[in-house]
Amino acid sequence: MGFTSSHMPINSFDAPHTFTNVKMNDIDSIGLDTCSLEALNGMDNVVVEITADPDHAFSSLGVPGFLVSKKFVDFTGMGCAPTSECLDFCPNACLRTLQVLVDPTSDDDTNMLVVDNDTKKELIVTRSNHASPTSRLWNSVYNVALPRGRHFDIYFVDKQQQRVYPNYATPVFERAPVGCTHYVESIEIHKPEADPSTLCDDDLIRNGNFDANRNHWQDFFAGAVWEPNVGVNGGGGFVTKQRTANGHEISQWINVYCIQENATYDVSITYKLLHGNGNNNNAVSLTNAWPYAQVVAQQWDGATFATVSVTRPVQGPSSGPFGGGFETITGVWTPTAQEANSDRVMFLFSLPETPTLGVLNHVVDNISMTIRR
Repeated sequence: MGFTSSHMPINSFDAPHTFTNVKMNDIDSIGLDTCSLEALNGMDNVVVEITADPDHAFSSLGVPGFLVSKKFVDFTGMGCAPTSECLDFCPNACLRTLQVLVDPTSDDDTNMLVVDNDTKKELIVTRSNHASPTSRLWNSVYNVALPRGRHFDIYFVDKQQQRVYPNYATPVFERAPVGCTHYVESIEIHKPEADPSTLCDDDLIRNGNFDANRNHWQDFFAGAVWEPNVGVNGGGGFVTKQRTANGHEISQWINVYCIQENATYDVSITYKLLHGNGNNNNAVSLTNAWPYAQVVAQQWDGATFATVSVTRPVQGPSSGPFGGGFETITGVWTPTAQEANSDRVMFLFSLPETPTLGVLNHVVDNISMTIRR
């Protein structure tokens, strides 16, 4: 079996597993099945490679193959047969697991549609969420087992089966199967065919007003929470409580499908500096705290998302001293070709350590990044 740290907190069977030459003294007493995984964790995407089975531990055939969850059986079309209530054995199959990494804060009703161009079969795959979706350290995933010798396309659809696109979608193949060759090695993920201007809002930032919640926003060790009555004009706001270093930030992933190369986006952020664990009543007055917005573009390098460009479309200070209330800073972002074609793009807001008061917390509200028409 093979695991990495990214596998552990996600309710998904997304690590490569291989059994070979297993001998069971009493297979009936073991009861190899995955129904409890499905019932408790929704884990219905089990794929286990059996490279050799001379003792007939997994099937009466005693041949190599794959144990798979029921939802993959019809799609793989491999002449599979039940071995238990929730598992089938597919003899002489050659499957490879694909996981598609997506933003954990994207809409829950978005499903992945996998189309087999040879058999015309379709499979709807639901998302497996990370245990901590508000931390930008992790991704959510869609998992599917793909048989060799066929050609597949991937789309994303909403509940009405309309084409949509998560903020980013990066295909990552799990370890190649051990006992077979000519397995699937590439796949195409399709963005909606419609022009982005017809499907995307003018504002790339989602929930920038924080009216009712923190949806779509993440934080990086900032202890950020949504609170009512702390924003502009007494509305909701996003408050950091535990910033202890410059890099402790709030952020969200921008939908890469919606970014238009060389367009002009007007960026605006309203914020208030706080002193002492985010205590809203202890706003400070400074002239040397330089808040900034940053756009970070990343590409998948085969092992991780590597940063390829960093742009600061907004950097303070604001005009005049901070009087303890809200200040608004503005700027302009013009996406380059590299940014517009990156695998994923992050917007973040932060401020550096101040010379006298150290690292400050803050409230933010009314954040926008709007295309100029």
